[in-house]
Amino acid sequence: NVGISTTSPTQKLQVVGNGFVDTNYGFGGQGNCSHIAVVGGGDFRTQTSTLTGYLKITVPNGFSRTMLLWHVDVYEYFSGGVKTFILGGYPYDDSNNSRWYNVSAILLNDGGDTATYTARFTHDGTNACVYISDNGASSSWTFPQVRIKNVSAGYSNVNINNWLSGWDIEFTTTLDTSGATADALRTCGLRSTSGPSSDYRIKENLEVFDYGYELVKEVNSYSFTYKKDINPESQPVIPSYNREVPDIGFLAHELQEATKKITGTSDFKPVEGEKDQFDSEQGRPIYQKVHYEKLTPVLWSALKETIAKVEILEKRIKDLENGKD
Repeated sequence: NVGISTTSPTQKLQVVGNGFVDTNYGFGGQGNCSHIAVVGGGDFRTQTSTLTGYLKITVPNGFSRTMLLWHVDVYEYFSGGVKTFILGGYPYDDSNNSRWYNVSAILLNDGGDTATYTARFTHDGTNACVYISDNGASSSWTFPQVRIKNVSAGYSNVNINNWLSGWDIEFTTTLDTSGATADALRTCGLRSTSGPSSDYRIKENLEVFDYGYELVKEVNSYSFTYKKDINPESQPVIPSYNREVPDIGFLAHELQEATKKITGTSDFKPVEGEKDQFDSEQGRPIYQKVHYEKLTPVLWSALKETIAKVEILEKRIKDLENGKD
């Protein structure tokens, strides 16, 4: 139903029901494409202060050979902002390996949240689905309000009626991958336009970070190539890497070991995870990560101490040149 008027309805254009545009136009002779602005089942509202578990997004169909792209907005009261996840993939129904192919998950803005989120594309035995979390089944969401929008479907099985409704949003502590012979894990990377606040008014318990010099001396940086037998589509690897091109970086556990040697504890904020960590439920390793942006204060500390040592040496040389002991 569409109403157009200057008096009734009060809106100049009112659409009752699911709205969509750009529907059923062909491209290259390879099926059709549909774009849906708002989908049935694509809204979740709650007055519960805290929900725990995965944010589960269920798509209307199983593995349908339809390429999908959609947005998920999440508003959380205590974070004071909106997180927008952009998800995409190809749920392909192959007799030997029904799974999502070429998946992508991006966190377009972080809403003040600095966590790293993962998106697992899988199938729960009934429908294709995606599980989003920052801490697995222990993820915490505060007054979450969720909306699915801007769904684009292409290539096959894109009759608009297949995607207008049947979407579902829920929070669950159960990760059900029973309907897929393989699933993919993507880590959503933050793309905030600005860094976290460093205003003094929000900080306390300040202590000067003073072991950057010792830490830099202890830890090596390396050039390396990634192993060819690691599948970035089935393992939580950041980023999806080029196996052939050498890269540079650290070994995460060496940063932790050096920190423990200097301070007595391996708690080092730039490193996430533990050495040789393994997820027994999923039967896969949990790879450590280094948040390189958090190494800046370490290098700053090391540079300050280096400058201080150089200044001492310069003064000593100057004194020797002037005949002073």
